Amino acid sequence: MCDNSRERAQRVAESIVNNWEIARDIAEARGIKFLAILQPVAHVGNPKLTHLNFKKWGNEIGLQYKIVYPLIKYVIRKRGHKWIVDYTDMFSHDEYIY
Repeated sequence: MCDNSRERAQRVAESIVNNWEIARDIAEARGIKFLAILQPVAHVGNPKLTHLNFKKWGNEIGLQYKIVYPLIKYVIRKRGHKWIVDYTDMFSHDEYIY
């Protein structure tokens, strides 16, 4: 799990961005415009979650997102990928989305 190893978390983040780069290369080689989206998830950003019982399902997955997502964002910035859109805060509103 990524919360136990910074190195593993970094490899996961880089692998995700690497996969998007490969997909973009394949698409563009065929004349297709490619846009990647770092999707919103309940555990990242500030969505309204008071109606959800994370204790019931366990919060392990949330911990992994909180570790890996900042690293993905860092890799995107470091590589200067303007074609990857960060929507992680898209649902940070005072309404129930999840």
